[in-house]
Amino acid sequence: MKLSDDIEVLKGVGPKKAQQLHGLGLGSLFDLLTHFPRSYEDQSSITPIGRLEAGARATVAGVITGLQEKRAGRRGMVILTATISDGTGFLQLTWFNQKFLKQKLKTGRRIFASGRTAYAYGGQGQLAMSQMTSFEIVEDEGADMEAKCGILPVYSAGENVKQSMLRALT
Repeated sequence: MKLSDDIEVLKGVGPKKAQQLHGLGLGSLFDLLTHFPRSYEDQSSITPIGRLEAGARATVAGVITGLQEKRAGRRGMVILTATISDGTGFLQLTWFNQKFLKQKLKTGRRIFASGRTAYAYGGQGQLAMSQMTSFEIVEDEGADMEAKCGILPVYSAGENVKQSMLRALT
């Protein structure tokens, strides 16, 4: 491979992904390698849910104890809410218009999430995380949650190019 090669030479990058990456100005391997992160997100330690404070950025890990699906608005926006617990407290995680996640979010599964906490709407003082910057459903029961921690790059991304795709390619 040469730095001048088109980005499509990379494994997992087909014509559709290549077109999306071209929209960000990433046409060659050189362009991808010089597309530096705009910042970094510290997910290096897991905060116990019982010690979370509203307005703070945190990384949490817990087990899904409950799921709820609601429809809102005239267009029927789907709101998925999972309640998780780590033994020290409970936290609501909320996803908007991501109905496909319902198949993956099951009671009893472990989840790792990072984002800003706030008081839940109608949560009577319960904390929630609806502005997640990343999350992962842990399939392996024996997985070490601390191994998921680290410092992640945050790239300038477009509408069709997600952070996870850029992180995987770089």
